[in-house]
Amino acid sequence: MECFPTYIGTITTISGWTGTICQRTEALSISQDHPPQQAGGTGRIDVVSRDEDGKYLHLYYNSNDEGGEWTGWEDHWNSPKEFSTDPVIIAPEEGHFDVFGRLSNGTIAHLYWNGEEYSGWTLLDWKAPEHGWGLSSSLTASTWKNGSWDLWTLDAEGSLWHTFWRGAPVNEFFAWENITDRQQFNVTPNVVHWSAGHTDISGVENGTFYHKSWDGSGWTKWNAFGEGFASLPEVVSWGEGQYAVFGIDGDGLLWGAMYVDGYWKDWEKLEDVTPGDEQQVRPGRAVDSGGQYVLEGYKQGL
Repeated sequence: MECFPTYIGTITTISGWTGTICQRTEALSISQDHPPQQAGGTGRIDVVSRDEDGKYLHLYYNSNDEGGEWTGWEDHWNSPKEFSTDPVIIAPEEGHFDVFGRLSNGTIAHLYWNGEEYSGWTLLDWKAPEHGWGLSSSLTASTWKNGSWDLWTLDAEGSLWHTFWRGAPVNEFFAWENITDRQQFNVTPNVVHWSAGHTDISGVENGTFYHKSWDGSGWTKWNAFGEGFASLPEVVSWGEGQYAVFGIDGDGLLWGAMYVDGYWKDWEKLEDVTPGDEQQVRPGRAVDSGGQYVLEGYKQGL
């Protein structure tokens, strides 16, 4: 059985620091508020963030017999200063991670670490839409197979586009494809893979959650499955055919719906996550300044 990163959740502590946690076998990885991020190997933690000048900086932790140590922040990859989005990082295999970001001119850049050295920055500009990418939209990256990754983003009209890299024996980038099916978004949807070759996408538009999936042979249409939300849907999978979506409504209430063995269960009200009048609901986070609510997370692959 292959092992893939398992995303445990998003945490906000009393100090206001937030992060995303993932685990690959014994490896634990934490990022700062920006971005989601993966570990590069057992006992290794990698953190990548964007500074005020728009550069991407890297911080990492290596465990040892004395407990380990942190190194960084560093810029060994000669990061451009024109990044307009926070970095997205995934670890599609042990000892390897990929970094993605959008430059101020809208071009998406990619860099990877192969366990020994960094690649140079590559521009993923082939088959991009003529009217360009949505400059305010974020990137979403996912992985379901060793040596492979998928990248998702919105164009200037709010349509969802997808490109991917497949490792050995293919070793090939595939051209951008438009999978919007006439459904447009202001915020890039979230993606989860609950088995090899299966993809679930969840997005929000005008408070309504939409879902689309790939079953290995074709895409379904977008289906509306919940309304009245003020947050981006957060997704989690804990096994093949097991999938859940969480969201916060306009009153600060946390709701969850589960997809189990081919069927959606009804939405359930889980918690009031608004601690007081001074605290506003932060889209995509069911947290307050003094607690540790786990919401955002998913497992990629089996």
